[in-house]
Amino acid sequence: MTEFEQKQLEHLKRIADALESIEDSFSGLAKCIRYIPPRGGYTQSEGYYVLQIVGSVNTEA
Repeated sequence: MTEFEQKQLEHLKRIADALESIEDSFSGLAKCIRYIPPRGGYTQSEGYYVLQIVGSVNTEA
């Protein structure tokens, strides 16, 4: 394997690692998506999706 091919392989491995990291982030984000069904007797209407973020903020620094 030439030095050029070795560098290409290293770059491809870094790209693959970055893509795996993005996939992990998206799968975690997908857990925050909630479906809200239509209200009351509106069975013909569609519900909607919301991004639900829950947590707390430490204000004591």
